[in-house]
Amino acid sequence: MGSSIGLYFHSFEFNGSIYYLFREIGFQIYGYNQIENIGTIGQGIVLISSIIILIKSRETKDFKSLFTYFVWMLLIYYAVASIVHPWYIIYLLTFSILTNLKFPLIWSFVVVLSYYAYKDIGTVEENYWLIGVEYIILLFAIIWDLKNGLRGVTFYSKDGDP
Repeated sequence: MGSSIGLYFHSFEFNGSIYYLFREIGFQIYGYNQIENIGTIGQGIVLISSIIILIKSRETKDFKSLFTYFVWMLLIYYAVASIVHPWYIIYLLTFSILTNLKFPLIWSFVVVLSYYAYKDIGTVEENYWLIGVEYIILLFAIIWDLKNGLRGVTFYSKDGDP
């Protein structure tokens, strides 16, 4: 399983978001695709983020919050992945049904832009402008969810003092 995950993070590219930005920076600095290094960094980001989210979720007493953590964990995973096929979003969408988050629904609509890569039979050629539009819309949806999710939230210490 570990080698499959390594292969996934280090060998394939399709509809990557942050990955494509790091790949371009790698091309500019080193002159070649840094997928091996970027994949390793991505795995580390996912691992550290997952540990933090899991620790935070231990304080959760309700399922709604638990599913919200699942959605954020998947988002982080997909954000750093070098390959995000449109059908991967179904997991985000499924978990988000049990939350107040709207960005997975919006992403499920705009992710179809990545299918433009299959416009010619037998070849896969991504249009980075369309991918950029997809992820800019997603970014605005995430920001909107964060702003609306934090609106009206009061943070209290364990003893109840603000």
